[in-house]
Amino acid sequence: MNGGAYAELAVAPADAVVRKPTNVSFEEAASVASPGYVALNSLRGRAAVLPGQRVLINGAAGAVGSIALQVAKARGGVVTAVDRADTLDLMRSLGADRVIDYAVTDPTRDDARYDLIFDVASTLSFGDCKRVLSDDGVYLALGHDHYGHGGRGTLGSLPQIFGLLARSLFDSHLPRPDFGLADKPAAMAELARLLESGALTQKIARAFPLAEAASALELLSANTAVGRIVLVPQA
Repeated sequence: MNGGAYAELAVAPADAVVRKPTNVSFEEAASVASPGYVALNSLRGRAAVLPGQRVLINGAAGAVGSIALQVAKARGGVVTAVDRADTLDLMRSLGADRVIDYAVTDPTRDDARYDLIFDVASTLSFGDCKRVLSDDGVYLALGHDHYGHGGRGTLGSLPQIFGLLARSLFDSHLPRPDFGLADKPAAMAELARLLESGALTQKIARAFPLAEAASALELLSANTAVGRIVLVPQA
């Protein structure tokens, strides 16, 4: 279900999986389930995207962010996508209404206003984001710890997340703590429908055979791939 080692075969409960749409490759389907569930689990409750809402996704070219971008568009949101320069074309192809290179433009210093900021990369300050949130706007951080880089190797993003949880009791821009999880069968079914309809697509940057898993991880940590990195069974 979650965690474990890389393997060519795995066992999972029947209600945790759905059939792969015929118009989607195995590589594309494999790259959707886990980050797709994270995206759908995040975009619910007060962070659910409604038609016409203005949405900012920081880290919109990554595994979770790229799916969140497409889910937000499928639900009628107007999406501004933020990531590095070499991913701008990818984000446009996924449906972003506006793209931002974070090295050039700080989205929190912009004139635009947003109803939802989904900080997948967790690199934005909540205090800064409040300046560009609408009166009823919501800020949501995923808690990405960037593989322990940036001096957060011990506790990762936990201090940030716990700090936001405490502030949510007093600040309406933060969703209240919700330790429940989205229904996994329903989430998998929604992802399958989006894939089948073409509303959700995945660009595969590179597929590695299982024996080259270490090389795949090196490419992942280098943060230079544009698209998803997947492992495939041995030929």
